[in-house]
Amino acid sequence: NKSAEILNKFKISDKIYSVQGILFQDSGYDGVPNVSQVGLYSNLVYLSGKNLNLSLGGRINNHQTYGKFLTYSLNPSYNIDFKESENIKIFATLNSAFIAPSLYQLYDPYSGNKELLPEESISKEIGIEINNQKRSLSIVLFEREENPKIIYEYDSSTFTGGYINSPSDLTFRGVEIDYSKKFFNKMDFNFNYTFNELKRGTLQRLPKHSFNESITYYLKNNKQLSFIYRYRGKREALGGTETLNSYGLMDLRYSFSKDKIKFNFWINNIFNKEYVEILNYSSKGRNLRFGISYEF
Repeated sequence: NKSAEILNKFKISDKIYSVQGILFQDSGYDGVPNVSQVGLYSNLVYLSGKNLNLSLGGRINNHQTYGKFLTYSLNPSYNIDFKESENIKIFATLNSAFIAPSLYQLYDPYSGNKELLPEESISKEIGIEINNQKRSLSIVLFEREENPKIIYEYDSSTFTGGYINSPSDLTFRGVEIDYSKKFFNKMDFNFNYTFNELKRGTLQRLPKHSFNESITYYLKNNKQLSFIYRYRGKREALGGTETLNSYGLMDLRYSFSKDKIKFNFWINNIFNKEYVEILNYSSKGRNLRFGISYEF
């Protein structure tokens, strides 16, 4: 794979600047034709220095196989400072995207499909963030349209599957909530929740409800102990013929540092819970991992 990018940042005033660039990409591997694409993009940013910020961008992508596609993004935000240590930001996002099928999705001998069309999507978001020195809260409402989505279709009778484009457009909406809090500089609590509601199409493997939470204790001598819980609600299996049950997994992580070396220990799925993540594929039971990192 080869890529090259040229970009330029141009300052228009103390509050406005723009970024323009061009990106060349060429991908391929043995036995598969190379695919190239060129993207020309421009972005205009306004920073008021007080409350209002605005970003407006556009991109023209010329793909060797699928031709030209125009995408855009609009991101306004407004900050409200109640106190020196507390900030509220209200924001919105409107953007479109073009995603070409990967070479694996096109040419894999078992599941590839050379007739795949690229995904095109439009995403809309509106949200609020509240931050201070000890806690933060983010609530985002979203809606996403995809046409045509690339999905993996599995035939349980023949135990074979492959990539196809969804027979209908996909539209879903929902809410994402993120919350974090510090306790006396000795403990961190983090929680995130996602709700997905289908308006049109099929949401394979995407649960209606899911959340993650973690508690991290800061011990003496640069030691940390974390408990992580992951929950996935009921969801439609690949192929749409079955509904997979919900499950929750508990993980543990312990780490400590000595000089410039950091040691990490993980125990995933502590209670060795049985669950199904992908139909007809085995899932990991209790497992241990160990890692070392060195800081130069």
